[in-house]
Amino acid sequence: MGLSVAGVKSAAWWVGSDGTPERGHRAVGRALQAGGGWRWFLGWACLNPPTSWLASAVYRAVVRWRHWLPGSTEACRRSV
Repeated sequence: MGLSVAGVKSAAWWVGSDGTPERGHRAVGRALQAGGGWRWFLGWACLNPPTSWLASAVYRAVVRWRHWLPGSTEACRRSV
C-alpha cells in the first residue's frame, strides 16, 4: 500500500479501491462513508468544506488529547 510504519503509527489511514491513500480526518470521512446509511452523510461532511475544516480541527484535538479519552491505553501516551 506504500505506507510506512511511522506513518501508520501517527495517523488513521484509508486506502481506496483505486489505491489512493487518505490520512487523518479524510480517512475517517472515507470510513464513515463506507459504513453507509446516515454515516455516509457524516463522511461527506468530513470531506467537503467548510465542515471539513471543523473535522480537521476535531481530528487534531482527538489525536493530541487521546490519552485523556475513556478506554485509552499506555500506547496512547507514547508519542511517535
